Amino acid sequence: MYGPVEVGEALLLLRRRQNQKQYTLANRAQISQGKLSCYENGKLLPSFPTLQRLLEALGSDFAELERLIHQHRQSEPEVGPPAAGAGRSGGTQPSLALRPSERAALERLLALGHQLSPAELPLVTDVCQQLEQIRQELLALEAS
Repeated sequence: MYGPVEVGEALLLLRRRQNQKQYTLANRAQISQGKLSCYENGKLLPSFPTLQRLLEALGSDFAELERLIHQHRQSEPEVGPPAAGAGRSGGTQPSLALRPSERAALERLLALGHQLSPAELPLVTDVCQQLEQIRQELLALEAS
């Protein structure tokens, strides 16, 4: 599972590798610089369509994002799971948990985003968030 801090650190690393300024990447991804700052600082987890736009603007993809997160995890000592609500902001955010089959399905869905109108994109985001919430609830039920 990937939380906002891990995704944010990977986005920051990708941006720095490209030597891009925050405002440049934000403009290319069609988001505000403030929102990008929140993502990079682990305060917020970007929606799937936003993450796709960020990765495209960085010339990257989900596979590279996952590789960077995995690489970062390997370099840090294992300290156990974070406490509920832990993170740089102290708030809770949904985790981005993708299996290879889920990632492939998500990338196909996001590819359709280029064919959607701007009004339809928030609907896709809402559906993705609702599906993730349902998945989290099912995992919690299985664990109990």
